[in-house]
Order: sequence, then structure tokens, then C-alpha cells
Amino acid sequence: MLPGTINGIRLHYEVSSQGDPVLMINGLSAPAAYWALQVKALAPHFRVVTFDNRGVGETIHSSSSSWTPSIAQ
Repeated sequence: MLPGTINGIRLHYEVSSQGDPVLMINGLSAPAAYWALQVKALAPHFRVVTFDNRGVGETIHSSSSSWTPSIAQ
């Protein structure tokens, strides 16, 4: 996975292949690795983007108590 920083939060994400993008969004407690089989099937046809939500996998947890409304940023 690749690290990125958005609003001071270090996020981990992975981009597989090329083509039209498909964004895989987990529930709040699942890591990006959850999508491994789907990524394998979709990557020959699409650019697949997966990420760890805040506080899950390799993404750090926000110290802010109001981080849920800003997840989509």
C-alpha cells in the first residue's frame, strides 16, 4: 500500500492496474486487504483503488472525535 496524507491524517491505499477506476469502499472496520480476491478479478479490466479506513489496517486513527463526517474527503 501507498501512504498519503489528507487533512493531516496518514492514509494507506493501493491502486491496481489501469483503465476506468473502481473504488472499493469497506465498512468502517475492514481493511483494504479484504478486497484481495475482487481486486485480482477486476484489475485486468479496471484501475482498482482500495484503502484502509481511519484506525484500520495501516491507516492511523484520528484523534478528533468528529472524524466520521470527513471520511469522504
